[in-house]
Amino acid sequence: MFAPAALARTYYVSANGHDRRSGRSPHAAWRTITRVNRAHLKPGDRVLFRGGDSFSDATLVPHASGTASRPIVFGSYGRRDARLHHAVAAIWFSGVKHLLFRDLDLSNDGTNGAVVAGSSGAPSIAITIWRCRVHDTAGVGVLSPNPGDSRWRILEDRIVRTGDSGVIVEGSHDTIAWSAIVRTGSNSAIAWDKHGIYVKGPDVLIADNLISGFQADGVSLRSANARVVRNRIERGRVGVAYFDYSSRVGTSMVLRNDVRDVMTAFYFSTEANATSGQAPVENFVVARNLFELTGNSTAVDVSGGRYSSLSIVNNVIAGRFGVAVVANSPLAGGRYLEGDNVLAGGGTFDWNGDWLKLDAYRTASGQGQRDRVLAASEAG
Repeated sequence: MFAPAALARTYYVSANGHDRRSGRSPHAAWRTITRVNRAHLKPGDRVLFRGGDSFSDATLVPHASGTASRPIVFGSYGRRDARLHHAVAAIWFSGVKHLLFRDLDLSNDGTNGAVVAGSSGAPSIAITIWRCRVHDTAGVGVLSPNPGDSRWRILEDRIVRTGDSGVIVEGSHDTIAWSAIVRTGSNSAIAWDKHGIYVKGPDVLIADNLISGFQADGVSLRSANARVVRNRIERGRVGVAYFDYSSRVGTSMVLRNDVRDVMTAFYFSTEANATSGQAPVENFVVARNLFELTGNSTAVDVSGGRYSSLSIVNNVIAGRFGVAVVANSPLAGGRYLEGDNVLAGGGTFDWNGDWLKLDAYRTASGQGQRDRVLAASEAG
């Protein structure tokens, strides 16, 4: 006969606990993260920190994995969130699966690390960060640094005041949704560009987020088959950008986003693929977005996508912009479709390096069908 599966256990941690206790009830709570790190956790177990208490003796380092139906949970109990803070990282893990972090207040002092981070050494799978507040770091908010990482879910979180990018994901099939990613990229000592969300892995969904106050790109894509849907992206340099780091070609979607107070709403870089050195290629559908620009800027620049299939349709482009779309004649394998867009406040296009009004652009490119140019006063 098989032995029955062990029942899931709940362990409690509080600031007035003691590590020699059992941890199995609030009255017998442990006191430190160090004790939690020594625990032999099994699938379905929960570790709950008392809400309102602060824990800073160590980084939380889970070693065990859960399963799809029985994740290991780290969270808070009581009416408030518990605070986990450490100089290096609040949470770090390597080579684990099916962990859930929920209802935690997380911060660190690190300049080169992240508040929540996986490992570049061993990939971590099915990590969920849910309803957490990640804040006040000179580094990254949430970091998935391994191309082997997959199925991370960053859901209903608030990621605020990061020195580097708010979120960096290198794995695949991740979801970032219903979160606020605000005031990112403030660390001027970091030489590279900092973004709201920096995506280096394929098949990532970014949906229904507020991404506000970023140094470079609100969403900076580097790989294939991204879906950027129904986000509000505001107050930065570029709303959504694509730079080609991918080993394969897919079709990415930028749909129904509200992009405001940026210099460029969508940008397809002309830089060669970072790995192969070949011309950049990724297909894009950019549709049903509201793009509201600030300054004498370019709304959509797809000059880098000459070998790609590009559809720029049914968008509203408003605000102060000099050029609605920058594009070039497609080359072998490429396709360019632009039409049914509303241009509120201007109708100039940059086609093959020539600035053209709508009628001349239609004649030169064969595009712009059913585009409408409205005066700025008609935009509302």
